Order: sequence, then structure tokens, then C-alpha cells
Amino acid sequence: MKHAGRGRIDAGLKKHGARRYTEWASTILDALDERTIVVVGTDATVLIIPFLSRQLI
Repeated sequence: MKHAGRGRIDAGLKKHGARRYTEWASTILDALDERTIVVVGTDATVLIIPFLSRQLI
């Protein structure tokens, strides 16, 4: 979500009818900035998901 940026988060929340979506987007991004735990292996999903998707197709 952090890579999506404020604009995409705003658009997604607005699309789904969220009220005060700009405030929610700010809250989400602030929470992501405060995150201190990194789960080992999460970067590997960028490589694995497309590979598994091709296999399923």
C-alpha cells in the first residue's frame, strides 16, 4: 500500500464509498510509516505470485 501512494489509496477508498477517504488515506500512510516489524520473505512474494499465477492459468 505504501508503494501505491496517497492518490491511489484515495481513489480506492472513494471508489468503495468510504466517507472522509482523504483522512483515512492519511491514517493508513501514517500507520505504515510507524511500522517497525518486517516479515521475512515478504519481498519474495513479488517474484512468487506472478509465477504461481502463470501456473494456475
